[in-house]
Amino acid sequence: MGDKSQAESLKDLGNEEFKKQNYTKAAIHYTEAINACPEEPTYYSNRSAAFFMSEQFSDSLADSKKALELDPKSVKSHLRAARCYVKLGQFNEAKSHFQKAISYNNEPSPTVIREMNQIDFYERQFSRIDSLLTSGDYANALREISSLEVNCTSWTQLKIAKARALLGIGRYSEASNLTTELIRADNTNVEATLIRGKCQFYTGNVDNAIKHYSQILRMDPDCSEARTLLKNAKLFETKKKEGNEAFVQKKHQEAYDIYSELIDLDVKTTLMSTIYCNRAAAGMMINKLKEALDDCDKAIEIDPNYVKAYRRRGTINMKLENYEDAVRDFEKTYEFDRSDREVKSLLKDAQLELKKSKRKDFYKILGVPKDASDKDIRKAYRALALKYHPDKCTDISKEEAELKFKDIGEAYAILSDENKRRKFDSGADMEDLMGGEHGVDVNEIFRSFSRGPGSGRGGPGFHFSF
Repeated sequence: MGDKSQAESLKDLGNEEFKKQNYTKAAIHYTEAINACPEEPTYYSNRSAAFFMSEQFSDSLADSKKALELDPKSVKSHLRAARCYVKLGQFNEAKSHFQKAISYNNEPSPTVIREMNQIDFYERQFSRIDSLLTSGDYANALREISSLEVNCTSWTQLKIAKARALLGIGRYSEASNLTTELIRADNTNVEATLIRGKCQFYTGNVDNAIKHYSQILRMDPDCSEARTLLKNAKLFETKKKEGNEAFVQKKHQEAYDIYSELIDLDVKTTLMSTIYCNRAAAGMMINKLKEALDDCDKAIEIDPNYVKAYRRRGTINMKLENYEDAVRDFEKTYEFDRSDREVKSLLKDAQLELKKSKRKDFYKILGVPKDASDKDIRKAYRALALKYHPDKCTDISKEEAELKFKDIGEAYAILSDENKRRKFDSGADMEDLMGGEHGVDVNEIFRSFSRGPGSGRGGPGFHFSF
């Protein structure tokens, strides 16, 4: 036996610190008392209480069990062991100790009886959580978990359930942190390692995900879920590299098809935003502009801060002449980095095209491309002027024909004049184009054109006959 008097003094010091809620210091004094007199159950019981208050429930349980070895009928130690088991989620053991505490106490406390009966409620609650997780109702599962973890703070399976719920609602960082804590406590925890591997994959860390899945298979070669996840992760990485290589080699259709295969895998990872954006780039090169636009939308839906997707969507919208959308996309891109001069230039171009789009599009009126030659413009004007001359057109009303004939004449007046066409292309307004004139005499243009060689704008070789 150790020095009992010294041990008691150390216990008293521990009690003083316990009253001050200095539980770590209290545990140190109780440990010193145990070293002085290791056969006294009270010291283990007191240190168990200090550990319990510090939420070191496994250590608290170990001391309670040691106290019970020395004093099997200690009601206090049975109760503390029971409460530790509740915190750890080991309910059968908790019930056993509650029952023993009640049996050794002539007048059991109603509070203790309620505590024991509450265990049934915890078990039912965890069963509901499991059902909610199985059905994919992660938000409600998380609410139930938050309620239960108040009483079962160190229950490993409850923490696993919480990690699953966090993973299910996309709170990957929190799920990863929680599983990291579990793996530190037990590096053989397959469930925690599996969830952390999924977090790595979902956030785009494919290499780390592969390492986690491989580690699981070393611990449990029969884990079919880890085997499937490992296979998919490796396939995803291989296909992504193949698609990128094909694009670099300008095999755009091949790249598009490979990215489509990746999308068809229907795997869950933020990297899918990159895959959709890459397929959009390939789609642009093979003239699948609308499909490319949809892919950019999906990339942004997955990652709302994906700058490249906004920029690419802006470029596609420019090609599709969706200038308002293009301006919005380049504005969003510019918000991310106001020092990017290239984006600033793209935004300026989009704003110019938007301004131009709100005027009459003389190219569209004549049905010619923006790089049409003078000859093409004259030819288009001749055909349309003949078709819509108000005195001859019978397909539509005279009023409609007059409006079309006026638009056709204005378009020709601008596009057939090199200086005015250049101003029009640069975004000038109609007043600037006409040099202060109040309009275009389309009939004079028509007469001038019809007179043929040497008659002005019409140029050589064109004669109208009705």
